[in-house]
Amino acid sequence: MEIQADGQKVRQVLINLLSNASKFAPDGVATTVSVSRTRAPLPVRDTGEGVAVREAVYVAVRDTGVGIAGEDLGRLFQPFSQVDSSASRSQPGSGLGLALCKQLVELHGGTIGVERAAGRGSTFWFVLPVAGPPPPVEASPG
Repeated sequence: MEIQADGQKVRQVLINLLSNASKFAPDGVATTVSVSRTRAPLPVRDTGEGVAVREAVYVAVRDTGVGIAGEDLGRLFQPFSQVDSSASRSQPGSGLGLALCKQLVELHGGTIGVERAAGRGSTFWFVLPVAGPPPPVEASPG
């Protein structure tokens, strides 16, 4: 499956998500990656509002580790933020990985998120438009 994207940047997102799954899950916990083509509502660039349904690729990194507490969800994609669990406190890191992932995905015209089940694992996912980011909206003359 081919998409119009910066391969190095998409690879960085995937590496960050896989690294987090490995870092925050106990030994022996399974991590899976899935990729599928889909149609998804994606943000319209430069308008700050609105979406358009487009051909897209959905990528998910799922682990069956301890999961993420609900109160930590709002901090996940914020710079210099780490969730406050015993697993994360023992792990090194700057708290920039997920913030960088969010920025890179959004620059591609996509979206990123997480589904969690506390005590049963997490699925971090991102969706990218197959045709690449939409062109910027032209300002109307006037």
